[in-house]
Amino acid sequence: MKKTQKTSLPENTNRAQKIAAKTVHYSMYVTLASIPLTGIIIGFIYWIGFKDGFIIDTMITIHEASIILMYWLVAIHVSAAIFHRFLGDGVWSSMVPFFKERVRNK
Repeated sequence: MKKTQKTSLPENTNRAQKIAAKTVHYSMYVTLASIPLTGIIIGFIYWIGFKDGFIIDTMITIHEASIILMYWLVAIHVSAAIFHRFLGDGVWSSMVPFFKERVRNK
């Protein structure tokens, strides 16, 4: 994606907002990968006979934390999209396929 697409954030976006956007974006990838990975590990550990104990409890905790974090990240992402819709800076239109906006000149 980095090679084929660039950010939709306007160049005058402040540094903190750019860092927050990247953090949420990359965190979503990490949690999307960790949820099925930890689920597979839990299944494997259970299958080889470890039905309880530190290892499986740790994997379950990581799995559950990843799911909860994903919910929060999605909520933050949707909130940011709505925020950009009100700003009218063009970010909404790059994220959402409907209710296209006209970019305001600033």
